[in-house]
Amino acid sequence: MRSKIVLSLLLLPCCAGALLLGAVRCSTVPTVLDLVLQERQRYEQLFGLELAVCAGATPHDGLLWRGGAGAETALDRCSSVRRGFAQICEASTAAGLVEAVRQAGVACETPWTVEHVPLWSTLRAGARRDDHWRFSGLALALAQTVAGPPALLGASAAPDSCVRFGVLESETLRFGVLRKGVRGAGAADRDAHWAARPFKFSGALDAEVSRAIVNIVVDSRSDATPPPRLFDPCCGSGTNLWAAACRGGSVAGSDRDAAKADGCRRNLEHAGVAFDDIGVRDASRDALPAASDADCAVLNLPWGEKVRQTHGENDRILANVAAHLRSGTPVACLATDGGGRDWGRLGYEVERAADVTPGTTKRGKASFDGAATCYLLRVR
Repeated sequence: MRSKIVLSLLLLPCCAGALLLGAVRCSTVPTVLDLVLQERQRYEQLFGLELAVCAGATPHDGLLWRGGAGAETALDRCSSVRRGFAQICEASTAAGLVEAVRQAGVACETPWTVEHVPLWSTLRAGARRDDHWRFSGLALALAQTVAGPPALLGASAAPDSCVRFGVLESETLRFGVLRKGVRGAGAADRDAHWAARPFKFSGALDAEVSRAIVNIVVDSRSDATPPPRLFDPCCGSGTNLWAAACRGGSVAGSDRDAAKADGCRRNLEHAGVAFDDIGVRDASRDALPAASDADCAVLNLPWGEKVRQTHGENDRILANVAAHLRSGTPVACLATDGGGRDWGRLGYEVERAADVTPGTTKRGKASFDGAATCYLLRVR
């Protein structure tokens, strides 16, 4: 089950409202773009870290986040973002919201529909927050209030050409225009194509998790303007490299398992992704020549029973990677054994961290057999 988070972005009033509203006309021109985000309960902290780094976001009201200068870009880039929302009016009750819409003189030149969007975690708080109204009745009242033809098919069957209004429910009710994030042209096709990659193994990361991790580290560079040059010393099936390449950067990686390195190459070729080098190297002790050209790195440390049997191996990987990267390089590290680690001794400063809730191991899913944490590190 999914619920939503909202991230607010303050926009310049000049002509922003017209761009946000499109075919909608009203007396109250919005100057705020909200971002409605998909929530995965397991990845809530990871997605929060993605928003903080990529959008300059800070928690505002429960699952309401207020963003900074990068929030508009997050609508199309962040894996957790689902919708944009241009608010027109707000009220504490359903009847009050209908009256606020009437007072705003909302009109739409094209067919429109309206959706109900809860802004809390339905996984924890239940499916409804207020049992004194029903959305079906509110939608009917809005259809009689908004000037313009409502789509008769409803929100789920309405064509993309329809204007989509949203009723965002939290402690209050907000009415406005929904915008869809696209994550670039052909993003859905790229994701589906990657899901059909030829080489997979149990424990590989979900695409949305890799995308969040890559966004975090790429946007943490001292100069985030040029395309990234990303290195992954434990590349596995290559999902992190693929996610970085989708942002337009150059990628290189290695893995100590020859079968995985070969599978990574085949996967990237399957996805049409160019890569600089995918080598067979033990990141705990071998030279890592591709690291010297990287301006960021991701590291999904080995986890599971074999790691527990070889205590200290992940520390050796971390130390060796730090020795090959330039000082100041950001590193996003996903680890299940990070608690109590002396990061300074290994060559890093910890800037941020986000827990990832453990789950059942499934093939092709980001699942762990212990508490996992994503660390945003910087090489000393």
